[in-house]
Amino acid sequence: MFNDHFTIYYDGNCFLCRTSMTLIAMADIMKRIRFVPYQDLNEMPSGCQLEQFDLEVHMVDSKNNYFLGFNAVRKLITTLIPLIPLTPLIWIPGVDKAGNKIYRFIANNRKKFCCRSC
Repeated sequence: MFNDHFTIYYDGNCFLCRTSMTLIAMADIMKRIRFVPYQDLNEMPSGCQLEQFDLEVHMVDSKNNYFLGFNAVRKLITTLIPLIPLTPLIWIPGVDKAGNKIYRFIANNRKKFCCRSC
């Protein structure tokens, strides 16, 4: 579990996304996450399209398993040592539905929340 390494693809033009990645990097005390703005990619990872990256964060583990949107948030909570105490909360029935709705709302409205550059 703690040997796995991850790559997070995010919108490097979005202030909210960049700020989120900074906070995640601070919580990544074992330095297991590589952060890549999708705009810096020369080619898309297999099975991905540019439009997908603009809709939600993509987290990939060393076995090439993808975690998108709220599932990436859930994976971060179970991966980052400072967040592990929150793990039981994310498995409460209904949290996945609420988490997906909240994530989708924020992702769809990020331009209104923080910046026009998104």
